[in-house]
Amino acid sequence: MTDLTIYLTEDDAWIVPYAGRMGWETLTAYYERVFLYLLEMPAGSQVRVTDIVHPDRYRLFLHCACTAIREIQGMGLGTVYIEEDATLILKL
Repeated sequence: MTDLTIYLTEDDAWIVPYAGRMGWETLTAYYERVFLYLLEMPAGSQVRVTDIVHPDRYRLFLHCACTAIREIQGMGLGTVYIEEDATLILKL
């Protein structure tokens, strides 16, 4: 089984280095897609990261997902969890 926990982050320190490599516009567009995907997930749904993300993008996706989850929960717009070695995202 794939263990993606090494890509989880508890802060936003990843943003500036990624923006330096990708450019702010590209990073912002990718983050917005991840944010909206998680926000629009129906309550009670789940998705496997390994089914929707190319392995080359696991790190970026999960960095964005962690930041988006903090933002979504901080706005009171839902509860999203990352489980099973960071391969499963659940929305309650």
